Amino acid sequence: MPYGAQWSVRCRRARVPSGLRRASTAANNFGARLRVLRRAKGLRQQDLAGGEYSAAYISMLESGRTRASMKALEHISRKLGIGVAELLGGVPQPNQAEARLEVARTLLAAEESERALQVLAEVRDKELTPRQHVARLRLEGRAHLQLRNAKAAMPVLQRALLLAQQLNDNVEVAHVRNQIGLCCYYNAAHREAVQHHLACLEAIHRGEVRDAVLEFRVLSNLGNEHGALGELPAAIGYYERALAMANDVVDHERLAGIHAGLAFAYTKQEDYEGAITHARTSFELYEQIGAKKTLPEIMNNLAYLYGKVGNRTRADALLVQAIDGARTNRNLYALPHLILSRAELHKTTDPEQARRFGREALAAAEAAEQREAILSVRLFLAGLETDPTTARVAFDQCLSLARLSVPERERRVLEAHADWEQAHGDVRRAAKLLKEALHK
Repeated sequence: MPYGAQWSVRCRRARVPSGLRRASTAANNFGARLRVLRRAKGLRQQDLAGGEYSAAYISMLESGRTRASMKALEHISRKLGIGVAELLGGVPQPNQAEARLEVARTLLAAEESERALQVLAEVRDKELTPRQHVARLRLEGRAHLQLRNAKAAMPVLQRALLLAQQLNDNVEVAHVRNQIGLCCYYNAAHREAVQHHLACLEAIHRGEVRDAVLEFRVLSNLGNEHGALGELPAAIGYYERALAMANDVVDHERLAGIHAGLAFAYTKQEDYEGAITHARTSFELYEQIGAKKTLPEIMNNLAYLYGKVGNRTRADALLVQAIDGARTNRNLYALPHLILSRAELHKTTDPEQARRFGREALAAAEAAEQREAILSVRLFLAGLETDPTTARVAFDQCLSLARLSVPERERRVLEAHADWEQAHGDVRRAAKLLKEALHK
């Protein structure tokens, strides 16, 4: 997520119009259980909220219109005097596979991806029906995607797709293809991602799948992908179609992601004020749902926009806050990108400070073994060089790294090198590099 270059866009749900109603059974069951437990204790909704949450939020939980974060579950459990496991329906026994799957869903809703993977690892295949097995694979794939590990998610989801196809389950096929499309998106295979999501949309329009929530998510995913491809009118069109459904599908996380996507599209059109409006809305929505792992990435987007309109002080303060949040929540994916964003913010005003931040970002990327982040930081540091020989050696090293580890970024390296040569007066070398980049 180099400074403003990659925007985080995500997903979830609640009320659906009649004819398309596919209510979240898990959320409704939890809500009903919560209501019974609260009344048994003689508590009002505002008593359970306890000042930390609102009575309206407790009402939404009880009606199944939203999912509780892990922080909220722990707060509610303390108020009720019970454990989280009991609140969720009891401690799962080895033969209670569905209960374990539901615990994993709750953990994923709270972005507790690693804990969800631990719970799923305890589920034995022989305990599962074929459809439960598809569900387990989908949850595992979703956990890997939350951790931005598309490489681990892809084979799991491919197994889920094969099993869903064998079961002739069109609904599961569509859901799995939606997730596979996300894998492609995270791997920068944006055209392939579009194909998967269009296939989902076609299944919905043919009536094979009646799921307003899935349609909402697919539309926003298509917006993300067309935005990444630079096809901004198409991206905005899909986002607007998704927003038109927002009153019928109350999915605050996905809605926040759509606003982040619109902020990205308006940024590309250099409408920075419009972009800031959507970025702020995105930030506020993510803050409301307590998306602690996503917030630093959204703050990075907003900081970039403040920098573009000249509010560098506000941009730097946001990045400092985001970096602290990423460290606190051990968001090792976002951390190097956030530090790099701070380096880029200081590039023109304080090159030495920018270089120090760049080295710090490189250390964070190497510690997390993030190949793409390592390349991004090395490319940034190469661009800071003023000596032609030193700079060219650095760019050549970046090109070798791209060819070895992230070949889809080879063109980007060549273009960055060409920009450096152009800025330093070697127009002929710049033209040669750009010509080479066009063939990548």
